[in-house]
Amino acid sequence: MSAWLLAAVLRATLLLLAGRAVWPLVPAMQPGARRVLALAFCATLIVVPWLPGGVWSVGSPFSAEASPAAAGAGIFWTAAGVLWAAGTAAGAARLLRGVWELRTVLASAGPAVKLPAGCHSQVTVRVSSHVAGPCVAGFLHPVLLVPASCTSWDAATWRCVIAHETAHLEQRDVWTAWLPRLAAVLWWWHPLAHWLARQYHLEAEIGCDRAVIAAGASPRDYAETLLALNARLFPRTAHPMARPSGLRTRLTRLLAPTTAPRALGLRLGLAACGVILASLAAAALSLRHGPTPATAPLENEALVRLAADPFPADR
Repeated sequence: MSAWLLAAVLRATLLLLAGRAVWPLVPAMQPGARRVLALAFCATLIVVPWLPGGVWSVGSPFSAEASPAAAGAGIFWTAAGVLWAAGTAAGAARLLRGVWELRTVLASAGPAVKLPAGCHSQVTVRVSSHVAGPCVAGFLHPVLLVPASCTSWDAATWRCVIAHETAHLEQRDVWTAWLPRLAAVLWWWHPLAHWLARQYHLEAEIGCDRAVIAAGASPRDYAETLLALNARLFPRTAHPMARPSGLRTRLTRLLAPTTAPRALGLRLGLAACGVILASLAAAALSLRHGPTPATAPLENEALVRLAADPFPADR
């Protein structure tokens, strides 16, 4: 247990530190590349504890002989493992409860909304009393949920809402967002895991913002729309258009002067990501050289016996 926990924590921490170091190398003007980068690290973060040991194996710092220190370490690692499993189970239960709540919200939503002239949506639009702003929700059959106040929206607001939420579907956020959620549940105690999940959601929203601007919306008018639709009430597993978290960063990058992306920085960031992930895979699949901690005492005893004189002189 202690060796597995140590190896898992070491792998995850090195992976997250590498992701934190690589992140600034990818230009902020490339939210799509940053989003893919976050997904790659989240996917690796989920599977890295279960990979073969290889050179990542970490032995117990205590000998096989019974000692108070070894007994204390065993109790510590057992308690740590139980606490980790309990936190992960609680996070998974919370996530499943959010899925069930979303089913309830979708079931109680009103009929399809008739859109203003000139507005067309690829996804069904329904009114729900459980949301305070527009959001796309659902896994197999996504639905665009809007609050009852949508009756006061003008055609320009509707076009921004539809373009933003449609971009979520085109980016496959309804499905890919589960990777950072699961990574945050598994590594609930690691601050960098939650940082990585937040970065994914932020870059996904910024990517949708850029899709709205590319569709012809004015950046300043769209920023005002985001501020007007900013709300806190949403289903836990939905993808809202505007929430307080990260809104300031979104507006800053939305209104910032558009400059050409640093191609060199983008290439360096993606190359560094590839090198890190390849190194992790190679390290995990490589064979470990040398004896395992369990056989080390036996080998040491054998060396001592061989070093001794097997034929002592007659006296």
